[in-house]
Amino acid sequence: MKILEITESFPDARVEKTIQSELKFGHKVSALGINLHKKEVVPDQHEVNVSTKEIVFNTKKANKKIQDKIKEIDPDLIHVHNIFFAQSVAELNFPFIYNDHEAWSLQERANHSLILPWNKEFLKKKFTMPYRYLKFKHWEKRIFKKAKAVIVVNVNLQSIYETKCKNVITIPNCPPLSEVKPVWKKALESQRDFDTVYVGNDFRKKSMPMRQSFDAYKALQKSNLKVLLVGEKIAGRTKNFESVGWVDHSKIYEYLVRAKTGLIPWKHNDFHKYINPNKYYMYLHSGALPLLPMGMQTLNDPLSVKINDTKNIVEIINQNKNSHEPEDMIKIAKIVGIWENYEDQLKDVLS
Repeated sequence: MKILEITESFPDARVEKTIQSELKFGHKVSALGINLHKKEVVPDQHEVNVSTKEIVFNTKKANKKIQDKIKEIDPDLIHVHNIFFAQSVAELNFPFIYNDHEAWSLQERANHSLILPWNKEFLKKKFTMPYRYLKFKHWEKRIFKKAKAVIVVNVNLQSIYETKCKNVITIPNCPPLSEVKPVWKKALESQRDFDTVYVGNDFRKKSMPMRQSFDAYKALQKSNLKVLLVGEKIAGRTKNFESVGWVDHSKIYEYLVRAKTGLIPWKHNDFHKYINPNKYYMYLHSGALPLLPMGMQTLNDPLSVKINDTKNIVEIINQNKNSHEPEDMIKIAKIVGIWENYEDQLKDVLS
């Protein structure tokens, strides 16, 4: 079968894993997007000259560009990974699967304009996000009606979508075996010289409400805990923080195995029950105990600790940093956190 994968850009770990699985199943796969430039993922790539902003605010013109490209490629099945392209695909007669790993309309609602930070970065979004939310809700009605199936990352999101779409499955946002198997030995042998680690570039700033970790940062700054930041560089010296800035995905585990706990220290937001961050699985495979927002769901994982209040993060880390051995986390990770464990579900939905 000739499958067209549609995404905005590469790198995108979930899309790339999906492509590798589809190729393994024997399908012929091509890709369409705005900014791909990664031929090693799939050689047959096509780009369309649009932006997500144009798709939202000049939908008719953008859709013509997207749909002309799709007709030119003429796939047997489309696997589309974001709402901007999915709404365009839903206007055509091609069978398609919608892979919603962002929970788009729920995410816009969680970032409601009234609770966005009052700073330069978010000022314009205070006016555009309500419009985007209404547009996404409208698009989703058409997408759910037309899609052959919808794939999500979380069973809570699946429960909501099952009231709107006939075929919804959950495939968590976990890494492939080839990525994590080499990590396990290092994780068991590593000297854990950091109390905790965070992967991301938004730890120190007042960010989107659903990713707000500023309270945790301020608390850790006053503590004596040794903290490692991967993805964000702090200028100058600090007494207890080490930061390494941006790191290629394949190298991140070299840092994670040095920490006793792995942080997702976001302030409570109802949206957390619908997401499934890849970093959660990366922490598990690295032998670092995940410390997660209270509402974040973890299936078949009795070890991860929920953060009741981000202001208490120092106490929570101190209570749990030596509570489990790395092999305990890796054992859980092998059960719940390997992409290949869910490939049969993907194979079934493609057929």
